[in-house]
Amino acid sequence: MDLELDDFKPKFQDQEQRYNDYYCTMHFIHNGKENFAKFAFVDGTLMGDEKAQYQHTDSPLILKNEDDIQIIEPESSILIDKLQAPNSLNWDEKDNIVTLKMDQLTFSCSEKEIKITSNNETLGGDITFTPRGRVFRWGYKKGELVKLTNGTEINGIEQLCDFRGKLRIKGEEIEVEGRGIFEHVWFNKLSFLKIRMVDWLYMNFDQMTSFICHVESISEDGTPYHFETGTIHLLQQNDFLITKKIEFEPKNWVFLKELWAFIPKIQKVRVKTDKGTLKLKIELSLYPKLSKTLNRRIEFLTLHNLTGWRVLFYDVILKISGKFTYKDGKVIKLTNGTGVNEQIRVSPL
Repeated sequence: MDLELDDFKPKFQDQEQRYNDYYCTMHFIHNGKENFAKFAFVDGTLMGDEKAQYQHTDSPLILKNEDDIQIIEPESSILIDKLQAPNSLNWDEKDNIVTLKMDQLTFSCSEKEIKITSNNETLGGDITFTPRGRVFRWGYKKGELVKLTNGTEINGIEQLCDFRGKLRIKGEEIEVEGRGIFEHVWFNKLSFLKIRMVDWLYMNFDQMTSFICHVESISEDGTPYHFETGTIHLLQQNDFLITKKIEFEPKNWVFLKELWAFIPKIQKVRVKTDKGTLKLKIELSLYPKLSKTLNRRIEFLTLHNLTGWRVLFYDVILKISGKFTYKDGKVIKLTNGTGVNEQIRVSPL
């Protein structure tokens, strides 16, 4: 499964209620420090406002101990959400390139590479992404909408990438190269408040790329609904494996003052496939990137006879270690792991 030009085109353009998320991330080292950057934009208002996003941080994780609690202190970073008027996305297709423009972002997308240009004064740049391994598709095949919750159907692509280019951070231009992801997901049906938890995770290793997602939600009658999807690509072996069971197990918690909530600092992840098992340790490495619009208290909302709810929505920037063990005992040790764990939690106050 390789990228196709149609993967980049915005979907449901004839519908008022739609969501197209274009999202690219960059993990790199500069001056001996871990860095993370993100350019993204959202077309459609089904999940809030249309917006363009510009993010960067190189601040190390700062932990403070109070009694028996570890607290994450806020850090200095670039986190810009620029709200847009409806239908702000401009796009066209010419010479086998799909070009998408919103605010000061331009994504020029072909089957071989994706060029990102940002003219934002605070965080600009010119970056070229090239695919690492095969594209991962929600639902495993092109065009298949998958039922994330009762009332939410989603499709899209996740392409792990290498990148190189230049970033301009507060006026300073630097050369960068590393690994990240390009994502385009879309849907036109959403029941967000049925969600109780989401763990979405992508991973780049020297030996492997992977994307997995685990969702627990509630149906209209209050019964649980479970969803999971994922794919593993072992690069040297060229094994493209569909996940059969995904388990997340928090091992250590920290208190995030900005959200006034505990979040996992370390999680163990276990993923079963027909050919073997992936075991991971994922650990918070930089300050989480919080959604400015979706983290909220909804004090007077009543769901299933409970009044007062809260939504947590944030990206956890990770360092990852692990191994894949084949059923015949062969072990692939995984090195230089980076990724992001998007976490959503919807719970009573």
